[in-house]
Amino acid sequence: MLLRPQQQMREAQARQLEQMRQQQQQRLQQLASLPAIDVLQSEISLLQQPTKDTGTQQTLERIVAARGNQLEAWHPDSQPQQLQLRLAWPQFLPLFSELASTRLPVPQRFQLQAEQGVLNTQLWLESDDAE
Repeated sequence: MLLRPQQQMREAQARQLEQMRQQQQQRLQQLASLPAIDVLQSEISLLQQPTKDTGTQQTLERIVAARGNQLEAWHPDSQPQQLQLRLAWPQFLPLFSELASTRLPVPQRFQLQAEQGVLNTQLWLESDDAE
């Protein structure tokens, strides 16, 4: 009879421990779905390398047209210009390389959100003289 409150407390603690284990498993699964740090670091180093000058400068419109099936939204008349694409992670780095070949600088503002196995990418493209 004296042990009943202790048994109830132990059972409550066991339930709480099981909930914490489930939360940990969910977080580990989320973490496993993200790219590894070394992959991200190599992408950063590639972005920081100067691009080869081929003598031809791509236009932003040509880049958008080439990515037509990935295009979610394109607002060329807004200031700053706004571009929204649905990409896989491996397609993200080449996008920045392509944007670097235009007269616009690499976007300083962008938003990435993982949705249903793809990367929802939103970019705000500002010219050098924008404030």
